[in-house]
Amino acid sequence: MKLRIIILAIALVLLSSVGAFPDEGTNQGTWEGEIGATGVVDNVNGSKAKFSEYRDETKGGNIYGDVRLGYDSDNYWMKFSATDIGYKTQNYTLDGGAYGKFTYDLFYNQIIHNITTGALTPYSGLGSNVLYNGTGTAWTAAHPASTNPANWNTFDYSISRNQYGGSFKLDMPKPFYINLGISREDRTGLMPFSNGNDVEIPAPVDYESTTYMGEIGYQAKPVFAALNYAYSTFTNQNQVLSVASTTGSTAALMSLPPDNSVYRLGFKGSLMLPLNSRLNVSLANSHERSTFDLSPLITSSTGFLSSTQFTGRKEIQNYSFSLTSTPVSFLNAKLFYQYYDSANKSENIIQGTGASAFAIPLFGYKKDNYGVNLGFKLPEQFYLATAYSYLDTNRENRPDIPSTKDNVYSAELRWNGLDFVTPKIGYERLERLASYGPPYALSGAVSTANIPFFTMFDAAKQTRNTYKVAVDASPLDDLNLGLAYKFKKSDYPEDTLGVQNAKTNEFEVYGDYLIGGIVRINAYFDLQDTEENLLSYVYGTTTPTTVSSVSSTQYVWNGKQKDDTDEYGVGVDFYVVPKKVTLRVEYDYVNSDGSEDFSFFYPGVVGVTPHGGGYQGGVNTNSNSLTAPVGDPNLNGDVDSYHKSALTFKATYVVSKNFLLAAGASFESYKYNDYGLENPNYQYFSSLTGSYLTGAYANPSYNASVVFITAAYKF
Repeated sequence: MKLRIIILAIALVLLSSVGAFPDEGTNQGTWEGEIGATGVVDNVNGSKAKFSEYRDETKGGNIYGDVRLGYDSDNYWMKFSATDIGYKTQNYTLDGGAYGKFTYDLFYNQIIHNITTGALTPYSGLGSNVLYNGTGTAWTAAHPASTNPANWNTFDYSISRNQYGGSFKLDMPKPFYINLGISREDRTGLMPFSNGNDVEIPAPVDYESTTYMGEIGYQAKPVFAALNYAYSTFTNQNQVLSVASTTGSTAALMSLPPDNSVYRLGFKGSLMLPLNSRLNVSLANSHERSTFDLSPLITSSTGFLSSTQFTGRKEIQNYSFSLTSTPVSFLNAKLFYQYYDSANKSENIIQGTGASAFAIPLFGYKKDNYGVNLGFKLPEQFYLATAYSYLDTNRENRPDIPSTKDNVYSAELRWNGLDFVTPKIGYERLERLASYGPPYALSGAVSTANIPFFTMFDAAKQTRNTYKVAVDASPLDDLNLGLAYKFKKSDYPEDTLGVQNAKTNEFEVYGDYLIGGIVRINAYFDLQDTEENLLSYVYGTTTPTTVSSVSSTQYVWNGKQKDDTDEYGVGVDFYVVPKKVTLRVEYDYVNSDGSEDFSFFYPGVVGVTPHGGGYQGGVNTNSNSLTAPVGDPNLNGDVDSYHKSALTFKATYVVSKNFLLAAGASFESYKYNDYGLENPNYQYFSSLTGSYLTGAYANPSYNASVVFITAAYKF
């Protein structure tokens, strides 16, 4: 709070004193600015949180004000802006300085993220680090009264961020400069959190992050060099969350993000060399540290710990070098090398004693990346850009895939033979080699050596091919067109189980056309299809093949995840009175069809009624066991599917060179489908007593209409 007040006070002093800047030249300085206000009235049917996800528009109507000021002279300049004044999305910036001497900038802004309104919880004490059963009665084993959602507390999931800070750069005595800055972010609210026992709870968010930075440098041809330093701290006011148990007698304790800090010391520089060459260097070391007191979380079931104070340490080294050169007119070249080392030096706490003692391995990794980029100017106005890079990654304490080696080749051919059209085509290939150690098992104990294991695709052996083609054209002075297509496919040839392959298609076309100086039309169309295929199984001690009965616990299954998204829009501007009255009509539509297709192998049986009702929308309604349903081998469900449309009308009237009026209306529709978020069961089943959801992210669909009017005055 003190830092925020200091920054605002400095801003007011600078803003009020700018007019007193002495000007040594003949120009006494000029002011310009704009003051505006927009009134908004909206009507929302459905999720107001989703409609106003990043806007402060949950009350049905507001008036938003904005101010912009500018001052410029021979010696001094200043810019000030303020938007959404007084709301949870307000933003203020002030920057300026004296030419060739110093510059400064100050900022303050708020960001709101509305997640869900009207969520439900059986607990009280929301916003604190202690949640308890609000009824005060013990929960019974079957259907305790406090699990009746009708008696639960209503709240909103929402997070507010306040960001503020500033910097000052002194450009004298030249060629030296000094740059100092400070920034702060305060984050408060409630976010969904799980305790790992099928319980969703509102966790408090009360974070503070502060960053200090400084840089001193020298800038004069042919040398640039600078030392920089940054120090950042993160503080969480609630590091342990206490939640009353379902019996009402004891409390479950959970850890939230701990306090931590990081400092970074770096150097960057460049040196101009003969043959139009430049050597660039960047060196940085950073140290991260966090501490956490484990003693509140220790129970009788935890067992022996070698220490109750955890100290996390990570040291990162990041060095990069590059040499760019144009030795001859037809060749552009770049050589580069980057080294990255993330070393985890945290305290490794041992749990248990004797033969049962264990400690979680600390993960770290190193990367060596080097390569070359070559660009050739070819005859007939062709330009060929080629590149090769090699990445060697070594992972510490990751036994399944301890190291990988990536070879990436790419080429792009562009033609500049005509001023009004630029076609280009590109290709990229990734070849990843992986060394495998002991793999991860899916579940259960393995007693036969012939059962394959699940492979983590993030570092598995992979081949990936990417093809790109694009054309930008302006065949007429008032006509611009563009088209682009991209296809990418990844294969994992050694993954017996896990992700088998993935592919993506992307296509876009866009353009705008001015007809007779009266009508301007702009339109676009985007299409993106992604598909990921998986293969796995549920098993015991023998190799699974097919589902042989309704009680099978060993079977192979396939999974196909798809996401098909198409987006298009068109806008038309009617210049009813050129430079005076403009009418705009705009329509935008997005449709994303996400699906998850789960199938298993069952010989010759399709359409048999699933045992006991089976699966519904991908959720087993019988129990939590791995018992497979028998029936239609394709179990489909919507996953992250939605469509959104918006139709907007706007009329703008330029009353004079200083005064503008605008009015309009917008109509939005958003429909979301996901079998995991539709009509959540706040209380699941009697066999899962005490497991519940609060409704986070649920039912985000809405229909909304918005009417607005804007007035702005420029001077």
